[in-house]
Amino acid sequence: RRQFRVRQRLLKLCARGKVEARLDSNVLEGRALEQALRNTHGFDSVLLEPQIEFTTGQVRQLKEFYGEFFDGPPPANEAKALGMETAAAFAKLGQELAALRQQVREYPFLTALDGPIAQIEAVTGKAYSFYLTELRSQGEALLDAKEGVLDPIRRFMSGAHREIYSGARRYLATQEANLPYVAGDASRRLRSGGASPCPR
Repeated sequence: RRQFRVRQRLLKLCARGKVEARLDSNVLEGRALEQALRNTHGFDSVLLEPQIEFTTGQVRQLKEFYGEFFDGPPPANEAKALGMETAAAFAKLGQELAALRQQVREYPFLTALDGPIAQIEAVTGKAYSFYLTELRSQGEALLDAKEGVLDPIRRFMSGAHREIYSGARRYLATQEANLPYVAGDASRRLRSGGASPCPR
């Protein structure tokens, strides 16, 4: 009975963000945490650590970055939840960009995503505390990549210009044999149009 009370108190401390539970170096959350604490045989393997205290400045800075980079305020205000939501947002963005990059044969300019994808991979899959304490050192570079590459490409790929571009490439493919007869350097400009690093 005493052990039951101890586990209940630990669950409450974890829920309030005062203690962090780990099993085999993995942070336990929600149902996984409850099961680990109720497991009589595995209970001794659960490692409990005091929750890291973050400053209001760190929380505010991450919220501002999140709002600017992901185009909307984060749902959470509490430090741990905010860090975890930032991690999830980076993972989701990385998947989106990887899917776009796979279309590079039809849209050659998508090679411009290589640099930003590498930057995002470097900050994906980190512990929640990373986003509160270390992300700021890469924040400016990430925001520059968003403004200079990610926003224009994502806007283009989700807008009407994408279909215009695709139609023009299909037309050029069918007219390849006639391009040498186009006057001046027009044929060269037509061929190179699809290699634009970042259409807008």
